Parts: sequence; C-alpha cells; structure tokens
Amino acid sequence: MTTKEREAMNLAASTWNGIRPVVHYSQGRDIEQNDPKIRPQAHSDSYWTPVTTYHLPVDVMCEAKSKEKALFKMRELLIQRAENLW
Repeated sequence: MTTKEREAMNLAASTWNGIRPVVHYSQGRDIEQNDPKIRPQAHSDSYWTPVTTYHLPVDVMCEAKSKEKALFKMRELLIQRAENLW
C-alpha cells in the first residue's frame, strides 16, 4: 500500500468519532484473472496479499467470492507476514 492509502485510511478512521471503524477489503478479479475486460470493482475469488491496517484499531470485512476459502487464505497470508517479521 502507498502513503496515499495510509493517509486516506487515517482520514476515514478519524471520522468514526469514538466508534471502532469497519473497513472492507477485497482484491480485484481483473488482476486475479489477468483480464482487463473484467470490471475493476469485481471481487476476486480469494487473496494473494494480506490486508494492511496501518496499526489502526479497525474491524476488517473481507470480501471475496469464495468466502470461507478466502478467509483461510487471508489467515495464512497474515501468519506468513508475521513469521517474516521475526
């Protein structure tokens, strides 16, 4: 993610005024399928990079076509990232 994304997430989180923010996370089906004809808003079946919250206390709503499989994939990606930090 970029500095602009970090700034946007911080700004959005600041508008929740004492309530834990909820963010939605998806990855593009057009990227997953390598098909520029697919709408960029279409959600992929799963994930290939873990979500980044920039250490903000947020709840993440994972959006993917293969719901449970995608959730387990996200868990795997987050574990791998944590292991790489050690």
